Amino acid sequence: MSLLQVEPLDAIGRTTWLRSLIQPNPKPDNGRDGAVIDPLRDYGFNDRWRRYVDTTLPRFASELPSQAEVMFNQRPIGIRVRNAGSVQAEDLTIEVAITDGWLNENLVFVSPKGLIAPTPRNPLDPITPYLGRLAPAFVGRHQFQWLEEPEETRRFKAACGAFASEAEWSFDGVILLDSRIEAATVVSVRVRAANLKGAASSELVLEKTFERVAIDAIATAGDPKWTRTPAILPRVLQAWQERNYDKVQLRSCDDD
Repeated sequence: MSLLQVEPLDAIGRTTWLRSLIQPNPKPDNGRDGAVIDPLRDYGFNDRWRRYVDTTLPRFASELPSQAEVMFNQRPIGIRVRNAGSVQAEDLTIEVAITDGWLNENLVFVSPKGLIAPTPRNPLDPITPYLGRLAPAFVGRHQFQWLEEPEETRRFKAACGAFASEAEWSFDGVILLDSRIEAATVVSVRVRAANLKGAASSELVLEKTFERVAIDAIATAGDPKWTRTPAILPRVLQAWQERNYDKVQLRSCDDD
């Protein structure tokens, strides 16, 4: 598997990229600056904007080579586990591990344009709290649940109370291989059940080759964009076209 090793930016390169990130993002209007009290003014916006310009964008510019490696060194991975026997597997656990890099359930998209600039908030907009994790969903005995979730991790686990004969479990996600480690990456799958002896296991060995490049060889700074096509980009575009937005994690979004 061919991986990119992106060279670090020097001081001039960081300045060039930082300028290209700031120029397309002028500070938006934030109501009437001269008003003593303006109910529509976001009084915390100036601090968020300063943090964006003084901290967030400079950090992104300095981390751009490593973020480019995240974008270009991801590969789709699919794992299937099927109960080929005639006996139902009780209290089944599936553990997937990787020797370097990480596994993730969703595609991770990095934009060379940097993190999205903050915008003023309307104080009159209602705040809707997210309550999705307050009450865990009911999981039946024949359903799988995560014991350790696949969120940019070296290991994850899934479990099922009763894995029926001929039933199948699948994982479709992405794998990121570490281009700074020359040794082959090993993906291992281990399956155990309380009523069956031992464990079933399988390994996938991924040999690596490396291409060392400057950031300018894969992206342009004037109008920031990737000039090569990352392997996962067609899947990202397909997910967006099909409105499966939850299948893509945006590293280009400000967490503010």
